[in-house]
Amino acid sequence: MPFTPAPGDAAQPAGEQNLDYLRTALLEQRQFRIEQLRELEVASSTERLTDSSLEEVSAALRTAARTALAEVDAALGRMEIGEYGICQACGADIALARLEIVPMTALCMPCQRLSEIG
Repeated sequence: MPFTPAPGDAAQPAGEQNLDYLRTALLEQRQFRIEQLRELEVASSTERLTDSSLEEVSAALRTAARTALAEVDAALGRMEIGEYGICQACGADIALARLEIVPMTALCMPCQRLSEIG
């Protein structure tokens, strides 16, 4: 059953019941990324990519999958030490609605915007 925050809960920190749902979502994403990396490695090693642009695309996909996996692992680590749902930049609570959409996020929306600007 997907998590749906109650009205007014969007700015509240993640509670224990929400953490269970979000942990499950992170573990599913982790498994997906591991499988994706495995498939990309197999494809890269079994197919001779003679076209340099295909190799570039394959390398970019592997890099993106590794980055996403690292973000998921970091979020699971924050859960373990009790820092999940707390912005790593300003210390504010990350909105439940944001965690539901991007469960591996380490930043609240204002800090995310600032990081994208500069």
